[in-house]
Amino acid sequence: MIEFFKSIGAWIVEHKDAIVAVLMSSQFAAFVTMLLNLIKSKKGTTENTEVSKKLIIKLDELNEKLEEFNEIKSTVSELIKVTNNIEIELSKSNSNTELVISKLNAQLDAQCAVWSTIKDDKLRELVTNIVTNAKYLETSDVSNLRKQLIELEQKLSEQADNIKKDVANTVKQVNKTVKSNDTIMRA
Repeated sequence: MIEFFKSIGAWIVEHKDAIVAVLMSSQFAAFVTMLLNLIKSKKGTTENTEVSKKLIIKLDELNEKLEEFNEIKSTVSELIKVTNNIEIELSKSNSNTELVISKLNAQLDAQCAVWSTIKDDKLRELVTNIVTNAKYLETSDVSNLRKQLIELEQKLSEQADNIKKDVANTVKQVNKTVKSNDTIMRA
């Protein structure tokens, strides 16, 4: 083995002028530069591939969040439509209820006039008490119904506000993710 290295050393000593000429030539310098650039570009390509993989993962996550956001948005739109329809129906119901109550009160008043002609005092007083109780009971029921309707409208508006807040938070999160992904892409 030692003889092998001795013979290589002897060959280098014999051909030193040719070796120096080759090493000094511009072709050799270009070759070495090309090798160095190839090594650098390989390293850059590897780094870019890693960043691209991370970016693809982030984009997939963003697409999932965007799909969730679109689902939430469509659900909120449907809830808003339903809420608006409920409010319309409630207002119609309120006006219909008030109309029926006013008609009923008018009928009761007319009937009271007829019943006031009853000759028997006990019977007339009994009928008057029943009609009066019915009127006041109806009035308290209407006020209770109005209170319940107001409470229901407040609950519906609170739920709509909560949904709007959730949608706004989701939009903010999606925007943050998009901005961070833009930053990664630019880097």
